[in-house]
Amino acid sequence: MKEKKPILLTSIMTDSEIKIALALGSCQFLPATSNKRFALSMSSVAENSKSISEPQRRYLYLLAIRMRRQINKDILQLIPDEYWKQYKEQKTAKNKREY
Repeated sequence: MKEKKPILLTSIMTDSEIKIALALGSCQFLPATSNKRFALSMSSVAENSKSISEPQRRYLYLLAIRMRRQINKDILQLIPDEYWKQYKEQKTAKNKREY
């Protein structure tokens, strides 16, 4: 028997998330990447339905940090500190890997 996928609860995007999503929609990405598809999708959601799930919210913030050189500094200040810490932890963990 197949297991049912859990239903993801969605909530309304905050004003800061809408600004971040719209900023990501204007960034330049490599062609045909998942990051580009997600950014364009979130930009469209920000303009229309404005509903977002928790995993999408987390990825929105982390993608904005990753693309920070193409985003206005005023918009980057809207990202909560916990996501900056998470990004730095991932980056230091990646640097400590043994090959």
